[in-house]
Amino acid sequence: MESKLFEKKQKLLIHPDFFKTVSEIKSLRIRLPREEQIMQPNFDGPVEGSLVLVEGMAKIKLDAKNGAEYAKNKLIAAYDESTNKYSALEGTGLLASHSLVILGKYEYLPANLIAFYFYTRSKSYEEKSKYIKYAEDFQIKSQEDYYDDRSEFINNQISENSILFIDGPYSGGNNTSFNYRLCKKLAEKNTLPIFVVKNSSGNLVTDNVKELKGKYNSDLHWTHEYLSPGQRSSFFIYEEARPNPSATTSKAFCYLKAFDGSPQRLEFSRETFEKNRQEIEKVAELAYYLFLVNGPSPPELRPVAVAEMYARETLKLVNFKILTKELGLTDTVNQERFAWG
Repeated sequence: MESKLFEKKQKLLIHPDFFKTVSEIKSLRIRLPREEQIMQPNFDGPVEGSLVLVEGMAKIKLDAKNGAEYAKNKLIAAYDESTNKYSALEGTGLLASHSLVILGKYEYLPANLIAFYFYTRSKSYEEKSKYIKYAEDFQIKSQEDYYDDRSEFINNQISENSILFIDGPYSGGNNTSFNYRLCKKLAEKNTLPIFVVKNSSGNLVTDNVKELKGKYNSDLHWTHEYLSPGQRSSFFIYEEARPNPSATTSKAFCYLKAFDGSPQRLEFSRETFEKNRQEIEKVAELAYYLFLVNGPSPPELRPVAVAEMYARETLKLVNFKILTKELGLTDTVNQERFAWG
């Protein structure tokens, strides 16, 4: 599709506070480790609410050719991230690479943002610093900064009238309110956000449909047996019994099975779904086509897989082994790779 979008060049953005934070770490002689940690939080915790079946329980056959034709007339983009956590005696560092790729006429057009934050419970460090942040709870504070950067980055880089696939769930944990506000901003650009969940232990359907309750370990277990390759489930709308007062926790979703392996879930805010119902039915076939383009190993939407590769490779541009050596910092404990969604 012809667009001014394709005139954009590849971008690598550095957060404006990145080097200032590193400089303060150096001046305060904080011992930051050289290796990242590995950690994968899961936001599919137990919730209570109501489930509405939009179409009646059904298996809907998808046509990849329709998805390919639809792709010719749409601007398609995808977002993913890669984040590393660095635990030091004085606090915790978070290095994040945000990646958004757009399907250009002949190539993927990437934009990446690298951000670095350091959090501490030591008020003496905060008093001496402008960029080192005081945080009683690293998880909560780092999420706030991460999702603020994520929303601003996506909103600034995405073009109007786009189809945007976002890796990770729409709702779960503290991310729901951030995603809700992001969806509202994207709606102003007439951009349709679709959240793609690859791994989940959620059981919203199997716990709320009488005929399925107690028969399956999870929704993915049920859909793996229920769907054949090239099919999606009906759409469901789910609303938590006690919605977060700062956001809507209501969402619409369906499961899609492209290959013989595990299905994946497509999620939307309820507002997005209700305003774009007919378009979303076409998006499901687009998603099926993009799964086939990428292939079954592993099953992933092609643009999401590309965004993930850019995020990981961009993160490698920051060599913490060299950086910490130059700053005179020392290792503390084994580190983790950290990711949300």
